[in-house]
Amino acid sequence: MLYELLTAQPPYTGETFYAVAVRHVREPVPDVMASRPDCPPELATLVERCLAKAPAERPTAAEAAAELTALADAAVTDRTQPVDERTLVIRKARPPARGRSGRRNGIAALVLVLLVALAVAVAVALTGRGSSPEAGPQVRVVAAATYDPVGRDGEHDETLANATDGDAATYWTTEGYGDFHATKDGVGLVIDAGSSGGLSELTVTSDLPGWTAEIKAADSAADFSAAPTVGEPKRAGATTTWSLDRVNARYYLIWITDLARDSAGKQRAHVNEVAARS
Repeated sequence: MLYELLTAQPPYTGETFYAVAVRHVREPVPDVMASRPDCPPELATLVERCLAKAPAERPTAAEAAAELTALADAAVTDRTQPVDERTLVIRKARPPARGRSGRRNGIAALVLVLLVALAVAVAVALTGRGSSPEAGPQVRVVAAATYDPVGRDGEHDETLANATDGDAATYWTTEGYGDFHATKDGVGLVIDAGSSGGLSELTVTSDLPGWTAEIKAADSAADFSAAPTVGEPKRAGATTTWSLDRVNARYYLIWITDLARDSAGKQRAHVNEVAARS
């Protein structure tokens, strides 16, 4: 959001959701100053850090808000000294921009707009989290089985490993249906979280967005009939994150209750990659 407000375009574009998702995974973070040379280097660096591939390298919402506030204060008061490095952490040294004295008020207004945008994004994220705790470290998960309680004939089990193989170009797919709801209430993908003690977050990437799923948790991969729902129903996009109610479970079911239409007109779902946090 910050990148798009500054440059009037998203950081990655593509003809399909899948193309955009692949660029997010594989391509370096674009430089804000290439599109906005008048952007303060400190602000460009902050946006770059927010887009870092490794979650540990991204600032928290509170840290980002503090840095944006410091930038706004500096612009409004026309400070001639650098912002206190205890408040503004700059990981990359950039040469100071020149000839900006007449732009301070505009920069201050821009930073204030970004602060509002960040506050809205944080509020939306917190609203969606429900009773889940803060996400912990990443957990290595494995696609353990497909779940098809009605047909019991599997859902393209030969593609099962693709969901957790680390390659966003491959995917697990359900069967292709003409009228899904005429035969089934849902199908699913079972994820093995190992001995993590339970998950707080599950993220799915898909090159076929538009299907709907909720997350269930159980101690067995074979039966989820009485398993509680720990992640509320969501319509999948290119990347979708479920914040989970904390339970001590090993297996998590991505329970798909509605499908998208593929290019052939069949109803199905694709799961390209699954990531998780404890």
